[in-house]
Amino acid sequence: MIFSAPLCYPGVCEAPASASPTVDVFVKRVAAVGNNAASAPNVILVPGGPGLSSSTWDWVLQDVHEGMGGDVNVYLIERRGTGHSTRLDCTAAQSMTSGSPSGGKVEPSEVPACALDLQNTYGNLAAFSTTSAAMDILDFIAKYINGSRTFVYGAGYGTVVAQRLMQLNPTTVTGYILDSVMTSSLAPDQRSYYPSRDAAFGEVAEHFMELCAQNSECSAHFKDTSLSATLHDVLSKFDSNPNSTCAAMVAEFTMTTPSDGLRKQLGGLLNKPILRSLIPPIVYRLHRCDANDVEVLKMFLQVNTDYTSMPNENEAIASDLLGDLVLFSEFWETPTPSQAELQARLATAGMLIKPVYDVLPQYCAFSKEQSLQCAETGVKSYEANGIIYPHDQYSNAVPTISSQASVLLISGGLDAVTPSKYAKFLFEALDTTKKELVLFDYVPHSVVTSTMYGEDEKTCGLDLLISFVSSNGDLAHLDKSCMAKMPAFDMKVAVESANSYFGTDDAYNGVPAPAQQDAAATPA
Repeated sequence: MIFSAPLCYPGVCEAPASASPTVDVFVKRVAAVGNNAASAPNVILVPGGPGLSSSTWDWVLQDVHEGMGGDVNVYLIERRGTGHSTRLDCTAAQSMTSGSPSGGKVEPSEVPACALDLQNTYGNLAAFSTTSAAMDILDFIAKYINGSRTFVYGAGYGTVVAQRLMQLNPTTVTGYILDSVMTSSLAPDQRSYYPSRDAAFGEVAEHFMELCAQNSECSAHFKDTSLSATLHDVLSKFDSNPNSTCAAMVAEFTMTTPSDGLRKQLGGLLNKPILRSLIPPIVYRLHRCDANDVEVLKMFLQVNTDYTSMPNENEAIASDLLGDLVLFSEFWETPTPSQAELQARLATAGMLIKPVYDVLPQYCAFSKEQSLQCAETGVKSYEANGIIYPHDQYSNAVPTISSQASVLLISGGLDAVTPSKYAKFLFEALDTTKKELVLFDYVPHSVVTSTMYGEDEKTCGLDLLISFVSSNGDLAHLDKSCMAKMPAFDMKVAVESANSYFGTDDAYNGVPAPAQQDAAATPA
């Protein structure tokens, strides 16, 4: 269904006369079975993003409904600005079309035209803020929810929307489930600031590599040193000799510097439980870099590049512009750290997603920040308002919990995207006794999707969500028995993964068969 929400809520912004007064918000619903919809409890799912579409969450919608035996109404709300809701774009600059140099990303050179387009279309861009997204949920609850107890599940950035909803004090919300927590309103050193992401990612990567010493298969290949020391030695050698055989090979496949290319390749594996065990043999082979290693690593880079380059239909309806608007408005330090400072933070990280220093010129163009740090980027100013909105009354306030509501926080100890330290910070800050933090030591990002156990690959995170709703948010009756059924942490490389990515079942010392090398080199 589509429900119409005001472009500007009172106290958030004022819609210009030239703008459409409303936006569309898309909601997918699976109703309780039989005649129970009018009285059944409700679960509202708030995905991460912030610019991503919720389309990939359809299975969560169905699994929650089935897990509750059909005795629940489940709603999946697509944020304003992305997906099937009113989508934030700026076609005047051709920034979000196939004709743009960067596809969906708005490059600094495109920002002036895009900013003018957005100013003329929407006026104040706080219309697409976290507060506006939370008010959409509040509005939806008031207009369309049956009045029965309601639970809100948020993941990633969705946890920030849920925290903002807490501040709006909805009296019918019985409980909040926050999965893979981000923070935006705690003390500055406890916020999920984007410029700190490289260092935070690196901290989790170091924790993962420390576990090698506790694993016999991994530690056997790093007897005189450690996995971390070996990786940082490789990165140092890549920087000092970027034309060496393995450094040049990584640069060729990743189209960036050898060290940053390697960091990104490993960072992409870290958040995949099935593939993260490939990290130690990759580091081991890069350090040795003999002729056989080159063949194995070349196959890995080809297979991994092909996999990560596969088209994703959900990207077509996502909005990078919305994601960047929220990121730069609510998750960026001001004044911004300099390019040199961002590069220094990166230097300590052995793995990452994307170097933050690459994003600095875009931030400066969007924000029009008047600082020496932005001046050094060479980004030019322009007449239109920046693609940014100011902090509001909720931005620096710790979320408060209504007396009738409880909060369940779930987090993975190997989550490098939203590290568990932020869940711990929020847990300590919440002023309520009706709260619980459940930490999965070896789980990466998104507990509900990453905690598979048993032959049918149920997830423990989903079990916790269902138990929380079934017990009406009573944490004393939360069933956590599935945690004892979680598989043990293991760095052993699965034969299937080794063959698929290395062309051999011996991840550390094997040589790929010629047929597999040819298959990896031949485009599909």
